[in-house]
Amino acid sequence: MNEHLKKLIESGAIVGGRKKVVDGFTIFERIPNDELQNVPENELAFATKAMGRAIFTLEENGKIINHKGVDSHLTNE
Repeated sequence: MNEHLKKLIESGAIVGGRKKVVDGFTIFERIPNDELQNVPENELAFATKAMGRAIFTLEENGKIINHKGVDSHLTNE
């Protein structure tokens, strides 16, 4: 994970987790910040507090891919 993403996570602007596909459904599992470095790059996903039921992943070329309809497990704070 690059330094820009780490800074966004540390500041609380985004949360990190793991993206899984189970029976055709994309699932987002929030991961504690100190464990994110152990998540394989192809499973790493992120959410912002404003996204609600969406997460995003990054392709190798840096392109952002939005996954809508995924519960980001964010609170309404």
